[in-house]
Amino acid sequence: MRKMRISITVLALLVTSGCASTGNNGFWHELGEHSYSSVKQKSVWMPLAAAAVFGATSADHEVSEWAIEKQPIFGSTNGASNWSDILSNGLVLSALVTSFMQREEGFEPLKTDLLALGSAYYFTAGMKKVADRTRPDGSNRLSFPSLHASSAFSAAQVTARNISAYDTSHPRAIRTGLFALASGAAWARVEAARHYPADVLAGAAIGNFFASIGNAFIADRENVAVSYVPTPDGGELRVQWLFK
Repeated sequence: MRKMRISITVLALLVTSGCASTGNNGFWHELGEHSYSSVKQKSVWMPLAAAAVFGATSADHEVSEWAIEKQPIFGSTNGASNWSDILSNGLVLSALVTSFMQREEGFEPLKTDLLALGSAYYFTAGMKKVADRTRPDGSNRLSFPSLHASSAFSAAQVTARNISAYDTSHPRAIRTGLFALASGAAWARVEAARHYPADVLAGAAIGNFFASIGNAFIADRENVAVSYVPTPDGGELRVQWLFK
């Protein structure tokens, strides 16, 4: 039954990301077009398809148990957990720094990339409650999908795009290195007994999906608005994408 639930959730991810259009013009039409284009990319549908296969078979638990027992990359559960934090947080920092360094008027690149990264984060966090899957270590029911993987891959995408704006001699090698780090962050979560393979694959797909949408809207950077709204408990930082 749980395998069926994971497979259905993966399918829901695919459907909701590919069918966002509800009109012929305006925000939803534009979002729908970019969503459909993004979900067709190999970096999105391939990990989603793999997640569905893992989630529907015994391979998900078998690979997880093997990784936890053998610890082939990081050597220990604690080491894997620490490295997942270091790699994921480091990639997010690199995305923000490279966005800031472009220094366009009003820091529009930073605003746009914050929106893409934030969308991936909150979508993943919301899907965790829908899937309600127990982690391999049994600590809670927030296993699917992986927030570390989602953050790492969306940040790797953003960083790669930002770096491509500069005249670099080895852009392909840099991009490959960034995604190797994101893959390391995702796999570390499996060795740390915090996620199953299906969890990190789905997280990678979500991160790539939202970063791809952000790339598609890159021409509309000037329409990103950031505002601070005071509240009784302090304040809220609101990021909005304004469409004509």
